[in-house]
Amino acid sequence: MAVPAVARLHDRAPFGFAGGVVMATLGLRYLLVGVEAGATERYAAPVVLWCIALGWWATTATSTSRRVLVAVVAAVSMQGFFGDPQREAVVTLGIALLVFVPQVPLPRFAAHGVRLVSAASFWIYVTHWQVYPPLEDSGHPWAALVASVLVGLAASAGYTRLRLVRPRVRWADVGAVVSQQLSRNCTAKRESGVVSQQV
Repeated sequence: MAVPAVARLHDRAPFGFAGGVVMATLGLRYLLVGVEAGATERYAAPVVLWCIALGWWATTATSTSRRVLVAVVAAVSMQGFFGDPQREAVVTLGIALLVFVPQVPLPRFAAHGVRLVSAASFWIYVTHWQVYPPLEDSGHPWAALVASVLVGLAASAGYTRLRLVRPRVRWADVGAVVSQQLSRNCTAKRESGVVSQQV
C-alpha cells in the first residue's frame, strides 16, 4: 500500500484486490506444501500468509454474498491444512462467526476479561509453545489451555509495564532535537561573527 499505484488499485476494488491476494497466497501455500502443512511448515510465514490475507479479505466483505464467498473459500482452504478435521472445523467455524457476526453483546462483567485476553492474544500465541505441549502431553489439555492464557496475560502485562518504564524512541523527536541543536549552533556562530553556509 506504500506504492501509490498499488494503493489506488486497492481503493478502486478493495474486495477484489484482497481476494486476489488470498488466491496468490493460497497458490503459494499449495506450491510449497500441498494441501496439508507439516508440523513446523504450518507456522512458516510463506505457508500461512493466506490466513492473514483471508482476514484482510473478510474485512472488505460488505455484502451477504461476499461474506458467503469468504466463508466458502475459508472452509475449502482450511480442509487438510492441519491434518486434524476437528481443529479445521473449529477454525472454519471461528472464521464464519467473524464474517457473519461482527459484534457480540457481552455483559459488563465479561467485557473486561474478553478485552484483556484479546489485547494479550499475540503474547498468548507467542508463549504458549513453552506452556501448552508439556501439559497436554501429560494428559491435561484444559490445564494447558488455562496456563497458556495466564502466561500470555502475564507476558502482555510485563511488556506493557516495560514500555511505560522505557518509552520508545521516536525518530520525529530525535529529528526535532537535532534540528534545535543545529539551529543553536548556527545562531552561536552568527553571534560570534563566523559566517558559515554549512548546516
